Amino acid sequence: MLRARQLVHKLTTSTLFTWLAQLFLLMYAITNINHSFGSCSVEKLQLGGRLTEPYHTVTGDGLVDQHIRLIFAGLNCKVELLTIPSERSLRDSNRGLLDGDFVQLPNLDTTTYSNLIQISPSYFSFFMAYVSLQNITYLDDSLSGYRIGAMVGMPLSAHALNDVKIVRTKSYGQLMTLLQRKRIDIAVLPIAVAYFYQKQTCLTQLNIEVKPELKVNLHIYLHKKHQALVEPLSQEIESFKHSRRYQQLMRLFLKKGLNNISAPTCD
Repeated sequence: MLRARQLVHKLTTSTLFTWLAQLFLLMYAITNINHSFGSCSVEKLQLGGRLTEPYHTVTGDGLVDQHIRLIFAGLNCKVELLTIPSERSLRDSNRGLLDGDFVQLPNLDTTTYSNLIQISPSYFSFFMAYVSLQNITYLDDSLSGYRIGAMVGMPLSAHALNDVKIVRTKSYGQLMTLLQRKRIDIAVLPIAVAYFYQKQTCLTQLNIEVKPELKVNLHIYLHKKHQALVEPLSQEIESFKHSRRYQQLMRLFLKKGLNNISAPTCD
C-alpha cells in the first residue's frame, strides 16, 4: 500500500511538472506571438528621410538613429536609415523602392502618398524654440516681419511658419553665424540645441522662446507591403517608450549627445 501511494505521488508530481512546463511554453508563445507575426519579410528594412545632428548622423549614432534601431531590434528586424531629401524619400517610399520613411509629421497627405501607412504612436518628440539676439516680443502668431532661419530637413509643425519665408542652412554652425551677423532675426532650433549654444561664451545673451505649437512629433511611415509589421511595430514603440532601454539611451544622450555639435566662433 505504501509503495502504491509513493508511485501515485511520483506520477502526480511528474504530471504537475509536465503541465507547468507546457503552460510556460504556451504563455511564452502568446507573449511573443506579435513578434513572430510581425517579423521582417526582408533581410534589412531601408527607411529614408532627412534629419540633422544630433538626432540623425551619417555614422548612424544620432539619438533618433539609436531609437529606431532599438525599436526594430525588439521585432528582430534590422534597419538602415538613408539620408535622403524629404520629397524624394516620400516618393521612393510610396513607390516601394524604399520600405518607408522615418522622419515625418502626423499630418502627411495620405491621398498623395496612398501606399504609405502611418505608424502610431509617435516614436520621438521634441520641442523647437525661437532663438534670437534681440528682445523680440511674440505677441501673436505672425512672424512675417522677421527673417527666420532653420536647418535643412528639420520639420516645422507650427502654423505660424506656414506663410513665412525661411532661410535654410546645412548646419547649426551656419545658422548661428547668420544670427550673429544679423542676416536673420530668428533661428528655429530644437530646444536642447538652443540651450547648448546659450552656454557658449559668446552667446550668453541668446534669447530662447519655447513655443508649445513648435512641438515636433516624428512618425515612421511604412509601405503597405509591410502591413503585417504595422501593429507589432506600434506596440513595440509604445513598449519602448516606457522601457529601461529608453531611459538609458536618454541619459547617455543628455550626457554626451550635444558635445559633437560645433560651436560658432566669436567674431
